[in-house]
Amino acid sequence: ASSNPGGLPAFWTWGDWCAVEARAIATPATGPELAAFNYILGLDAMVTMADAVGEKDDAEKYKALGASMRVAFKEAFYNTTLRRYAPQSNQADNELLLQSLNVAPLAMAGSRPDVAASLGIDGLVSKLHEDIVKQDYHLTVGSVGAKHLLPQLSANGLHEDAMKIATQQTYPSYGWWIANGATTCWENYEGWPDPEHPPTPTHNHIFLCGGAGEWMYRSVLGIEPASAGWKKIAVKPLILADGPASATGSMATILGKVSVAWMRADSTGQLAAAPAASKLEVTIP
Repeated sequence: ASSNPGGLPAFWTWGDWCAVEARAIATPATGPELAAFNYILGLDAMVTMADAVGEKDDAEKYKALGASMRVAFKEAFYNTTLRRYAPQSNQADNELLLQSLNVAPLAMAGSRPDVAASLGIDGLVSKLHEDIVKQDYHLTVGSVGAKHLLPQLSANGLHEDAMKIATQQTYPSYGWWIANGATTCWENYEGWPDPEHPPTPTHNHIFLCGGAGEWMYRSVLGIEPASAGWKKIAVKPLILADGPASATGSMATILGKVSVAWMRADSTGQLAAAPAASKLEVTIP
């Protein structure tokens, strides 16, 4: 049985696992919303798969269900007083939960722009920006939020915020991991047990930095599919005047390797500050 409106799943186990906040707070406070969020993303995946194999009736069924679940999602989790997503009324709110809970509806809006308005996302981007500045450009997300934070910041006009988070050097950050000898993705930001995050974390989990890898391919390098099966490719790197001066990389697709190299360059080929003055080289199958 579900206690959420519209049939949203109410069961959860881990929440935003390994977020910066203490597990005793982060797990129950993020669990219901992020379980419902992943369920809705699953419905979106069903639409994509049904379309791909020509099952139009199934595609329409899951598309309609995903739209109704978004309405229920807002009803269950949007706090009209705070004008953002927050823990349900019987759970404690905390500022370190804001990034996890508010990047989820942005991701759902991005996957279904046709029903984005039903999520009440107006103002969420500015709320995230305010929080990121308040956190001095540190992330506070765990396993679920880490998948979506950087890509959604860049997709919603906050690429500079995303870049500052990605290149942060102090705790909690990827740079802090590197400074402390990390060569893999750790299970939490500390890297060792403490009263807030027992037991001993492993050093072989992808979930806290998998989203950063996707973001580097899509937003920094600029490669993403523009149609099913990579039959069309979009190359649109986001270039900052005070960001990286260049980027080079490739991706193996089902149709072959796509390579991109760009640099901020003026008409003579010299390094330039203005993002608009850039040199781009693309190799496609």
